[in-house]
Amino acid sequence: MAYLESPHYELIREAYVKDNDLAGLVEALSAPNKAVELTARQRSRLHCYSIVEGLLYFQVDGGDEPRIVVPNDEDLRHRVLYEAHDTPISSHLEREMTYTSVACNFWWPHMCKWVRKYVQTCETSQRVKPAPSASAPLMSLPVPADCWRSVSMDFIFELSADARGHTGILVFVAALGRWCGWPLSGRA
Repeated sequence: MAYLESPHYELIREAYVKDNDLAGLVEALSAPNKAVELTARQRSRLHCYSIVEGLLYFQVDGGDEPRIVVPNDEDLRHRVLYEAHDTPISSHLEREMTYTSVACNFWWPHMCKWVRKYVQTCETSQRVKPAPSASAPLMSLPVPADCWRSVSMDFIFELSADARGHTGILVFVAALGRWCGWPLSGRA
């Protein structure tokens, strides 16, 4: 389901014990008959969590895929972001694509802020990011003195053949006149 290697999953499992907020959730879901103290918020969202092979999953609603909950451990969160952003496969994706890549498999509070900060502080991403540029304003063409003094020409090919086998068209447009189109065959 997720793209981290199995040693990372073991680190996540171990970090649940050290995370005060998640340790109670993991215990409550692992042993439902055992009385575990949870905050009111945790009790109200308990239905969103599940445990599979020691990994805590979060699911917003029934239509979403469950995502692995990453504990409140900076190193683990940076490892997840590194895998989604810095590896050769991910090739320094932009912020939205990095977030989408991470959010497919993982969840933690304020993940979007973490991704934004991570990408903003990535030296490679900042170095190769194109500079913002405004598009130039549209310029009007000069008006010619006579008809057919200024002409533009277009070829359009790979059209479906007409009754005579023509698969293209040649169009001349005069700035002060009408246009004419001539059918062309791909053979010429």
